Amino acid sequence: MLDLVRTRVRMSLCVVVLVMCGVSLPATAQRRGNIVCETPVEGPRSVRATFEEFYECTEPLFDAWLKKYPREVAQLEQLYKVWEAGRVHDLRSHSLAAEWVKKYPVTFSERSVELSAAQVERGVPGGRAEPVQVSGAFERMFVDRDNRRLFLTSAEEGLVSIGIAERYAFTLEGSVGKGGARDFFVYDSQTAFVEEPNPAGGNRDLVVLDISNRARPKEVARLKGALPALSWFSVLGDEHLKAPPTFDEYIQIRSGKMPTTCGNKLPQVSMHPRVYCRPDGSCYRLESGKVTDDGVCRQSVTLERNRTGGGGGGFVRTGTAVGSGTGGMAQRGSGEQVGEQARGGEGFGRVGGLPAGMQVVPGPMGGAGGAGSLSQMMIHGSMLYVLTGHEAMNRGWLTTFDVSKPRSPRLRHVIALDNGPEALQRHDNLLLIAGRTTVVTASLGVPASPRLVGELRQTCPVNRDPIVMQGHIGYRTIISENRGPRCPSRLEVLDLSQPHQPVLRTTIPMAKPRGLAGLSRLLYVADENNGVVLFDLVDPVNPRRIGEWRMYGVKDLVLSDFDLYAMSGDEIQTFYVGGLYRQHVDVAKAHEQVVGVKTVKRTYEMATAGEE
Repeated sequence: MLDLVRTRVRMSLCVVVLVMCGVSLPATAQRRGNIVCETPVEGPRSVRATFEEFYECTEPLFDAWLKKYPREVAQLEQLYKVWEAGRVHDLRSHSLAAEWVKKYPVTFSERSVELSAAQVERGVPGGRAEPVQVSGAFERMFVDRDNRRLFLTSAEEGLVSIGIAERYAFTLEGSVGKGGARDFFVYDSQTAFVEEPNPAGGNRDLVVLDISNRARPKEVARLKGALPALSWFSVLGDEHLKAPPTFDEYIQIRSGKMPTTCGNKLPQVSMHPRVYCRPDGSCYRLESGKVTDDGVCRQSVTLERNRTGGGGGGFVRTGTAVGSGTGGMAQRGSGEQVGEQARGGEGFGRVGGLPAGMQVVPGPMGGAGGAGSLSQMMIHGSMLYVLTGHEAMNRGWLTTFDVSKPRSPRLRHVIALDNGPEALQRHDNLLLIAGRTTVVTASLGVPASPRLVGELRQTCPVNRDPIVMQGHIGYRTIISENRGPRCPSRLEVLDLSQPHQPVLRTTIPMAKPRGLAGLSRLLYVADENNGVVLFDLVDPVNPRRIGEWRMYGVKDLVLSDFDLYAMSGDEIQTFYVGGLYRQHVDVAKAHEQVVGVKTVKRTYEMATAGEE
């Protein structure tokens, strides 16, 4: 492992580093002028000796850590290789972004929905029953109307299957029976993908479940450590040996920058500011650079010994010499083929359990295939996209898998994100990655090779940020950590007609908004303080608040057919909203007649039995 570390710290002599500046600037200006080149300079002869002394301390710790987990390290190395290759997929603030969007345009479909009085009446559920009981706090939900099933994950039972063949009279079918799973995506009636913690620690696992037997879902494949986890980069010590490295810790080890108990940082062998050296004896100075259209970082410098610097023999920039390295965002992929079209449209229009004669209508915004707006997994074509983030960190990953053979997923890409990613949504071939600081748009014009094309940065720190779309207009909710007149929690309206240049159009203050769903002229927002809030979108850029349905702690919504499923950590209520789409209806009055029916509730029986 010693040779491995030393090899990887010999990085290319010039690297494009994207450094974000003030968040109040427009998205197109935030990266310009902030490219930093590592320009080569002549270093002192003592560099190698200094690093050798440093590694005498650190490498035994690295070796002990990595050698203890050979299988996990093999997976980490695979992630590392696809991460390196995926650097070219970030086209934000680059001319290639507009070219890519033009080559693979987004179809911003938008249709109105109106039902006759007879259609509304036929859709009203005829019976109700006692709610299904599930133990553990609820995390995510997914409605599969085709197969008349609702899935959710709970902290204690993992993935839970609930039959919805009889609307509002649900039945518990079965569960995995173990906790730890948060997010999942139902591929079809036979297969679901679930992320779970690795029992050994470190990265998380991608698990393939056979759900054909509803009472007993079973594991058929597990990609151990395939989903990158995040860490706090704490100083490496003996406690780390209890679990394998996370992916970001592994990157730090490979680059020779992992802090340790005997060396909190790489030795600073140069006395000159902003001059650093590598263990192979090469030194570089950080300089503002220029990224050309071919993605190359170029910097003009000459070398002159700094006569006033002691010991380290630093250098200053005075004239012209060229250092260059390949940039991370301008290269086109080669040999990529467009995958099959997205499966099943936008998840609506499958009348499922509705009576014959109910009108088939276009899909609602809020996720493909029935996933809520807080989902961190999404499928397009034969590709699965999985988001990794943390509510307190501004970094994360987008990991893609080829699931053309669902029982044998293959890792394709790991793409670094800098927006504190939290939720995934898809509209046509546009992937929306919402996060703490930024909404990032990614083109799925080539599903097997996503490209980050645009972003809209946030002016206030937030801890929730999902987004859904209606036509070319996007709606996102924000809970601000620094509440005040300049940073309220709010609903925002974005114009995404140019996916590589999102524009903020309107802001509407709210109490504590989280998940969203919508169809045609109506938008539904889960507000933890006020319940399900209803907005009229007759003017899509200026939503008009109509009212709300009280439900404490609601955090996510799924609209399937005309049933709106609202989930909190303790319950799921179902609202029949067909009457709001009746022809010539007064929505402000009609919404007062809608009543939520508790269909799933949390029980504490399992936890109590375990304690006894």
